[in-house]
Amino acid sequence: MYDTAVPGLGTRRVEEVLRAHPGVREAVVLPRGEIGEGGTALVVPHGYAVGPELAGHVAAELGLGAVPATIALLTEIPRGPEGAVDSPAVRERLASWPSVYRFELPRTPAERRIAELWCRVLDRQWVGVHDDFIELGGDSRTAALLLAELRAEPGADVAMGDLFELATVARLARRFGHVDG
Repeated sequence: MYDTAVPGLGTRRVEEVLRAHPGVREAVVLPRGEIGEGGTALVVPHGYAVGPELAGHVAAELGLGAVPATIALLTEIPRGPEGAVDSPAVRERLASWPSVYRFELPRTPAERRIAELWCRVLDRQWVGVHDDFIELGGDSRTAALLLAELRAEPGADVAMGDLFELATVARLARRFGHVDG
């Protein structure tokens, strides 16, 4: 996992970059260890925003090492009476909140190979193992291209439905772990 504690960077710079995204109304980045193992970004979107898009925005501006390990899309950031972030309330909310994006780069050879194919087909510089194919811009055309790429791998027996059912690099790699180009 990557940490927001990039030497000389700090969480405030990551917050500034997140707030500069047009889909973000408010952002607070909690340092590593306050909530989880990696940094945690609490984001209140203007409307519709997705974790992979926000992670890509941070990565483009500051590099992959600055992307928080968790990006939580919330309706409001829990705060105490003095206005500081209420960490216990955040922990409670994250335990049950459906819009929590966990950023993680590919770890295994199968994940790396599948992610490499996704990047080529979706014209992206990187993908996280939990990124959703559809949220990244995947559609029936790109699914057909990806399917052809995957089927060219030795021993990969992948159906079109697998791409939409499994939908993430991690799930595809678990199912087709031998795809390790």
